Amino acid sequence: GTDDITTVVVVNGAPELNLTVPESIRSGDSALLDASGSYDPEGKDLIFAWDLDWSEDSDNDGDPRNDVDATTDTVLVPTNKSGSITGSLFLDDGNGATAQEVFMLEVMTRKYEVTWKTMELEYSWDEYLAQGEEWQGNITPGSEGRVLDFEGVLTLDQDLLAPQDNFTLNLFIVDDNFKRSDQTAGANLTSNESATASVAGDGLNGFGEDGIFESDSEEALMAFLLSNPNERSGQGEWVWSVVAQQADPDPLFEGAPDPDPGNDWSLIIIVKVHVPQLVEIAYE
Repeated sequence: GTDDITTVVVVNGAPELNLTVPESIRSGDSALLDASGSYDPEGKDLIFAWDLDWSEDSDNDGDPRNDVDATTDTVLVPTNKSGSITGSLFLDDGNGATAQEVFMLEVMTRKYEVTWKTMELEYSWDEYLAQGEEWQGNITPGSEGRVLDFEGVLTLDQDLLAPQDNFTLNLFIVDDNFKRSDQTAGANLTSNESATASVAGDGLNGFGEDGIFESDSEEALMAFLLSNPNERSGQGEWVWSVVAQQADPDPLFEGAPDPDPGNDWSLIIIVKVHVPQLVEIAYE
C-alpha cells in the first residue's frame, strides 16, 4: 500500500504596524500618535508597548529604549520645549510575532510679536500711626515689565495744633540694595498746607524694543525679555515703610493727656513700567 503524509505548515504573520504622527508640533502642544490602524493578519488582538522618549529611562533599568510608557493604540505626548523627541512602538500578537517602528517628533518653537507699552501702576494706603510706631508695605512692580521711574508721596493729615508731626518715609528695593528716605516737611498751618515727604527715582531702565521673537512658551519669552542684566533695576520686592518719629505737641507736664498722640496719613505710589505685550503669530 501507499502511505500518504500530510504536513500542515502554520505561518504566523507579523503584525501590520500603521503609525501616523503629526507633521507640525509647536512647543506646549500635545502630539497625537495614532496606531489604531494596525492589525494582525490572523485577527489576533495586538499588544501595544510605547516608549515615548528614548532620552529618558522611565523604568530605571539602564536601557532607555525598552520602556513601556503607554499600552493603548493611540497616545498623546505632551511637549514643553522645542527639539526632537525619538521613541518607538512595539507590537506583539501574543504568539511570537512582533513588529516595531521608530518615530521622531520635531517640536518647533512658537513665534511672538512683541510690542512694549508704558503703564502706570498706582498703590495707595490710608493709615494711622501713634508716636513711635512703624508701618510697612511691600510691592513688586517689576514683575510684569521694566521699571522706568517712580514716586511715592506721604501726606499727613493736617494738625490743629502746631508744630506739625515728624514722620519718615523709607524705601528699600531688596535686590538692588537701593535705600532712600525723606522726612515730612513743608507744612504751613496758616495756608492750610499738609506736611509731606517724597521718595522718587527716574531712568531706572531703558525702554524695551519691539520685534519678532521665538520661544518655547509665552512664559519663557517673558522671562527672557525681563532678564536683561543691564535692565533689571527695580525687580523683586520693594519695601516701603512709614515711621512716626515725633507727634507734636507733647503734654505740658508729665501725666497730662497727650494732645497729639499720633496722626492719620496717606501714601500714594506711582510706578511707571514698560510692559511687553505678546501676540502669538503663525509661521509663514
